[in-house]
Amino acid sequence: MNNQRNQDPLHGITLKNLLNELVDHYGWVSLGQKININCFSKDPSLNSSLKFLRKTPWARNKVEQLYILYTQEKTQSPYQPKTKNMPLKTFLDSVKANNKISFAETQDIISEFYDYTPTTFSNGVGETAVTNEAGSNEGSCKIFAFAQLNQLTAAQSLNLFGKYYHDEVLKDPEGTSHQNIRNFMISGWEGIQFTADNTLRLK
Repeated sequence: MNNQRNQDPLHGITLKNLLNELVDHYGWVSLGQKININCFSKDPSLNSSLKFLRKTPWARNKVEQLYILYTQEKTQSPYQPKTKNMPLKTFLDSVKANNKISFAETQDIISEFYDYTPTTFSNGVGETAVTNEAGSNEGSCKIFAFAQLNQLTAAQSLNLFGKYYHDEVLKDPEGTSHQNIRNFMISGWEGIQFTADNTLRLK
């Protein structure tokens, strides 16, 4: 029975965390195109979507199947994490040398060396600004907080998103996925505002 649980790609993953990761990866617009339900396409929010999915099994199943596909694609990515036992300074030196970094590698480093507090942050300037509520788009939240703490340039910060930046945004300039990456490409650090300064703290 334990082996069966370990082989279940959804084992230990809450619906909230699953949806957060999909929104961070695809953005609401692309997510609504992939799964045509109103809570994704009309004034989408995490809370309203969770409420609908919890009482609508067929919609939840579609979301879970998309998540499974997403995790399989992520596992097969050529950007393989290699951060086990890597010192933080070594990782930062690699970033500042403009070596290609994977998203998973960045998240592993952050989890290993920092305590994380979900924080609301805005990204962008003017009407195009996106507000990310605390607990949503956590991958982006961690990366921007990490890059800001370590005084990385905009280019170095974008590299931390790995294939999401290099493959899925740069190769699709007219796309709508990964809105946090796209906004940051335009506004840079001028557009990043956190509502608190304790998003990441060294352990």
